[in-house]
Amino acid sequence: FMFNMRSPDFKAYSKYKIFVYKAKTDLNVPRSKRKQAIEDLCKEYVSILEDLCKQYPYQWFNFFDFWNLDSAENV
Repeated sequence: FMFNMRSPDFKAYSKYKIFVYKAKTDLNVPRSKRKQAIEDLCKEYVSILEDLCKQYPYQWFNFFDFWNLDSAENV
């Protein structure tokens, strides 16, 4: 997994920090165990993402248009 996070100083030319994580979950498994391996990989990704959201809470953007109620009906 790879993430790129901006330094929390919010300057125009802030430095970025790159996070690279090697997945612990192996997807080279028999077909009978593939679903469980994919679920484990997703859990691993979500765990890392949660940690980064806590460390850099102002660098995430939600693309859902909360202010336009018409678009909410189309989702």
